[in-house]
Amino acid sequence: MIYGIVNKSDSAIILKSDCREIRWQPGKPLLWKLEKEAIVKEVFPIHDDIKRKQLLKCWALNWRGLTHQPLDEIYAYYGAKIAIYFAFIGMYTKWLLFPAAFGIFVQLVDFGSLQFLVLPFFFICIISWAVFFLQFWKRKNSTLLARWHICYSVGAAYKYMDTEWSSFHSSVGSIKFGADKSEKEKFQREEWFGHMLRFRNDAIIILSIICLQLPFELAYAHLYEIIGSDIIK
Repeated sequence: MIYGIVNKSDSAIILKSDCREIRWQPGKPLLWKLEKEAIVKEVFPIHDDIKRKQLLKCWALNWRGLTHQPLDEIYAYYGAKIAIYFAFIGMYTKWLLFPAAFGIFVQLVDFGSLQFLVLPFFFICIISWAVFFLQFWKRKNSTLLARWHICYSVGAAYKYMDTEWSSFHSSVGSIKFGADKSEKEKFQREEWFGHMLRFRNDAIIILSIICLQLPFELAYAHLYEIIGSDIIK
């Protein structure tokens, strides 16, 4: 409601603050203008007790839900930053089940003569797990921001994309889908070429990390086997 206050007149309105004049243009939200001019530092709502109790019941005190979180309700009540934070924590907790189970398995099972290879293999799997987790988190983060119509850039705040969204749809509606077959094939080739380049770069990075890490892990596994003192281990 606060951000919905706009200048509905046909001309700019002059606002005065600290002996300076600010032009409030027609159709522009008042609060965004005040934030841009650093007159308003921060806006936050007081608690809605009914919604707060609903979140307590279905989220904070819902022990049977495990890692399930009502992200849309969290976003509507607390905003994008807190919702994204808990989305990350929830996904991270789910993904930690794999290294936890794998670590218990490696600790309890005796692999005999192959025991010295277990720790390097475990560390390689953890490194690969971290890479995959970050890639899937990027995808989920982008999905949530798109669902909430939010645009985010590094070093800037979250911004709503209502105007950008409407202008995007209007521009898409004006595109003529009359491209011939050769242009479509060219576009598809460029798209697949981009996917191949990205796959190649990811593969080079992952292999480089493994190759750099592997000698240290082999040395660690060897020392772990020959050292008899539990304190040094």
